[in-house]
Amino acid sequence: LTPQGLLSMLNAEKSEKQMERPLTRRQAAALLSVSLPTLDRHIKSGILRASKIGPRVVRVDPASVRELLAGEISNG
Repeated sequence: LTPQGLLSMLNAEKSEKQMERPLTRRQAAALLSVSLPTLDRHIKSGILRASKIGPRVVRVDPASVRELLAGEISNG
């Protein structure tokens, strides 16, 4: 293992662990081309993962949006 190889392995691991920022409801709805009520239904039914971080603040997991866009989740 060379020092260069070690550095590239560490950098790859760091980028994999780096967290994406959660999306607002508006951002997620815009990416999915759906209305906010439809987005809320997707969250409530478990199609999308979201976290409530305050009384009126919800953030949507970007990985679940990506999975829905890729067709990995069936919405029926």
